[in-house]
Amino acid sequence: MFAIPALSLHLGYALLLAALIVGNARARWLIALAAAVLGGHAYLWHSGWVAIGWTAAIVLCGAVLGLAALTRNKAARFSVEDAAMRDSLLTGVSPSAARHFIDRGYWISGEAGEALTREGEDTAHLVYLFSGDATVTVSGRKVATCHAGDLIGEASALTGEPATATVVLETPARFWCAEAAALRAYITANQEVRNAIGRNFSHTLRMKLVETSRALALATAQA
Repeated sequence: MFAIPALSLHLGYALLLAALIVGNARARWLIALAAAVLGGHAYLWHSGWVAIGWTAAIVLCGAVLGLAALTRNKAARFSVEDAAMRDSLLTGVSPSAARHFIDRGYWISGEAGEALTREGEDTAHLVYLFSGDATVTVSGRKVATCHAGDLIGEASALTGEPATATVVLETPARFWCAEAAALRAYITANQEVRNAIGRNFSHTLRMKLVETSRALALATAQA
């Protein structure tokens, strides 16, 4: 069995490794602090200067990484449109990561009648609707309406498969869009963003299925 000082050091090393890997800056600081406490505990029991020195060096590296992340987070700035997108799509994502993701796309204005996706065609962009409304049709039949805060083309844009519906703006709108292929690669490489968007996509899909079912039921009843 490990002696208490050795056990403290081993646990401290494990926590330091975790601090270097974890993406969330606050979690990194807390884990590094716990590692420092364990290192201090080991020092009180056993003055192994080499081990303590390496522990201090790793703690310092973790602190530098954490400080850099905090600095990036404080430097991140968001417009009203950016903030709305972050709140609805990127919940739990650090400010710097959210800023970096939003910068993958751009904000544009659209006019009523403009098609954002077409059924059966490749989806070139993922769209986040900041303002305005859009009609969703399948085989020429209206099945849903998209409103401010909704994602458009998310399933097709992130799988590369053809669009399952046509989405046309009902009103003038303001929206964010990003090139689908580049966004797929970006999300795959960024776990923090991937997890947040995955949660949002699941919720969005459930809401769209509910609205589509209601629209189809109403159309059937009126037929």
